[in-house]
Amino acid sequence: MIKSLINNGESKTIEFKESLPKNSQIQKTVCAFANRAGGHIIIGIEDEGEIIGVSDVMAEEYLERIPNIIHDTVSPMIIPEIYTYDVDNKKIVVVQVYPGSTPPYYIKNMGKRKGTYVRVGKTNKQADFELLQELERKRLNKAFDEDICKEINDNEINNLKKIMEEILEKEMDTEKLENLSLIEKIGEIQYATNAAEIIQGSMENYRIKCARFAGESVVDFVDKKEYSGDVFSQLKATLSFIKNHINMAGIIRGSEIKRRDVPEIPHEVLREAVINAILHRDYSISGSDIKVAVFDTKIEIISPGGLPKTITVEEIYAGRSEIRNKVLAKIFLRAGIIEQWGSGIPRMRELCKQNGLNIPELSEDGLFVKLTIFRQKASERKAGKKEVKASETLKKRSIQEGKEAIYQLILQNGKYTVQELSKIVGLSVASTQRRLDSLQKEKRIVRVGSKKSGKWEISQLNEKNENGYS
Repeated sequence: MIKSLINNGESKTIEFKESLPKNSQIQKTVCAFANRAGGHIIIGIEDEGEIIGVSDVMAEEYLERIPNIIHDTVSPMIIPEIYTYDVDNKKIVVVQVYPGSTPPYYIKNMGKRKGTYVRVGKTNKQADFELLQELERKRLNKAFDEDICKEINDNEINNLKKIMEEILEKEMDTEKLENLSLIEKIGEIQYATNAAEIIQGSMENYRIKCARFAGESVVDFVDKKEYSGDVFSQLKATLSFIKNHINMAGIIRGSEIKRRDVPEIPHEVLREAVINAILHRDYSISGSDIKVAVFDTKIEIISPGGLPKTITVEEIYAGRSEIRNKVLAKIFLRAGIIEQWGSGIPRMRELCKQNGLNIPELSEDGLFVKLTIFRQKASERKAGKKEVKASETLKKRSIQEGKEAIYQLILQNGKYTVQELSKIVGLSVASTQRRLDSLQKEKRIVRVGSKKSGKWEISQLNEKNENGYS
């Protein structure tokens, strides 16, 4: 296990040290690990991962000194596991720190405000006021959206009632809002919780920014929108933005007459992706919002807030979920927007697989989580071929199927006008006329009489072919 940790390199849960630092670096790392997902400090390893080891004498000294350093300098008390390990005939010292149950952990002589550290990527970051508050909530097992935000007035209560009545399809009163943890009454004063503010989109960072970029970089954009207002409207608007910037095709299958629009990425995948970002983002991080970027070959959805505690990307793929916003999640569940917790990402991945798309990827970058949905077909990407947009393939097929649908209608009734045919097939008048022109060029149909009083007929040559003559 230790060898595999070394091979994976430094990360949010692994730090290498050549020797025991003389400054407070080890205490910072111990606090940072305990405040988040835990981790291993491995002494006797260079930053690049080369194993140099420590002498037997130094190993014995570290086993004695490190527990005393941590005990004397860190609060609340942290009791790590400290042991030696032989790798490639070299001795290393491992300090294993577990996620703490009573955060925030901090360096005593620096105080809680300045001495609290968290792990962000490969580095230790001094916790700002917002992160410190988040750690305090973890100690109390309380989510950010459960916290009281501000005193609420009658107009805001009525607005909240209206939003919830529409989404839950039932009448709401103040008592029901309290039961949903959207309002909390203390004495005679009513307060809005953070969940109420999130649902109403009251704060500057409670919004979603969307952009369609040209190519694969964020240098040139062709469209951008910023959606505010209540969270359910933001969800709807964001999905509309994405759908407007991915390829669609009109498909007529089998005996169907009317065209059906089919997106290159299943709508359910897009819906789950945006819902996941809304439910799992860290709303306590000010100055950050959800960002949706549509590129030529992929869609990226970036959500503020790293993965919670010890949960890994692989566990999320398997269906594990830790709810960051408890109130919001319950409301989405009651509204039928989500079916069950933890099912979103696995379902998205399976749907993409079924539709021949590359499986979406989840990654953590510091205090942000990024979900990437690939627009390219799996076979095209694997072969390294130049991208062939889904609409180009679907368009060719839809043109042929549209022509066949029009031809079958003319077989039944040659007196259909172009306008009537376009309505039945679900194409524009111009698109319908182009398909009629194509059928005439192929000598499958002919026009008899004027535009107003004439009719379409199957050509004699094609009629023989239809009846099996050559």
